[in-house]
Order: sequence, then structure tokens, then C-alpha cells
Amino acid sequence: MSQRIKYFLTILILMFNISLCRGETIEELFEKGNGLANNGRYEEAIDCYNRILDINPHIFEAWNYKGIALHNMFIYKGAIDCYNKALDISPKYIDALVNKGISLSKLGEYDEAEDCYNKALDINPKDIEILIKKGCCLYNRGDYDGAIDCYNEVLDINPRYVRALNYKGVALHNQGEYEEALECYNEALNIDPDYTEAWDNRKTTLRASGKY
Repeated sequence: MSQRIKYFLTILILMFNISLCRGETIEELFEKGNGLANNGRYEEAIDCYNRILDINPHIFEAWNYKGIALHNMFIYKGAIDCYNKALDISPKYIDALVNKGISLSKLGEYDEAEDCYNKALDINPKDIEILIKKGCCLYNRGDYDGAIDCYNEVLDINPRYVRALNYKGVALHNQGEYEEALECYNEALNIDPDYTEAWDNRKTTLRASGKY
């Protein structure tokens, strides 16, 4: 047996023993951590992700999930640090780019958040959810035209996407374009008559326009 093969076998045995010592495999730790996170037990979930990273710090998914848990604990800067770790390992990891954008938006860092969404859209330009998030980011920055452009891109892909119609209506409302906003809400409600948010926004726009 060559020295190289012996070396790799030694590494594999070491990693296996580390996993056994901790009592759970990486796959089991992911399953356990995600289950805990889904039940709001974020600190315990982070412990699972840390145990994975102790075994192999290059598992970028573990950094991403740890970031999500920290974000849900309102530790946004810590979350961003985790997403950066994931992106150092895998620069085109869309989930980490999008999640980093979400945490940056929570900190009011809208320009940096937009950059994250743009990088994600460079990889997948037709991803509706990323376009929606970018639109919301631009809206929160006060760039209503930019937000509307994003929502229009979504509607070019799926004209019946009611969230885009609703958000476009809100942006138009903030520009004082009440008639166009009402058209958006009405179209959304024709598609989904039970869309409560669109009903509420429609009522707000009717009041602002003096028609309610």
C-alpha cells in the first residue's frame, strides 16, 4: 500500500472516529439542527451546525444554516459573518447570497443588499423570489421606480403572481399614482379574492385618493 493511500485512509478513519465520538454523523446533525431551527430552538440548532463545522469547516451549507439561525435570533451581523464564510468557500452559492441580502436589509444596508441580490440574479436571472426581495430592498431604500421595475420583471415571468401585483400597487401608491395602484390591487384580487393584504392596501389607497 502506497504512502499516499495510507495517508488518505488515516484521514478518513480520523474523521469517522470524530463523528462517532460525537455520537452522530454529519447528516444526522444536519437533520437534527434543521429540525430544532424549524421549532424555534435556534441556539440548539447552532450547536449542531457548530459540531458539523468542527468536523469539517468547509461545509458551506452548515455556515449558511448557522447564519439563518443567527438571523432569526436578530443577530444580523453574526449571520452575515456566517454567510461570508459560506461564500468564501462557494462564491456562487445562491442561498448564502440571498440570505446575506436579507440580513443586510435588516441593518438598513440596502446598497450592499442590492449587490447580493444582483449577484444571485446574475446566476439565476429568472428567480421570482430573488426579484421580489430585490424589489422590496429598493422600495425600502425609497427607490420606487427601481422596485416597480423588479415587480414588472416578475410579472413578465408570471402575470398572475399576486404578491408582485400587490407590492407594485404599494410602490405606485407611494408615488401618488393612486389609479394605477388600484388597478394592481384589483388585478391581484381578481386572481385571488381572499388576498387580505391586497384588500387592506386597496382600502388605504381609496382613502388617500378620496374615494373611500
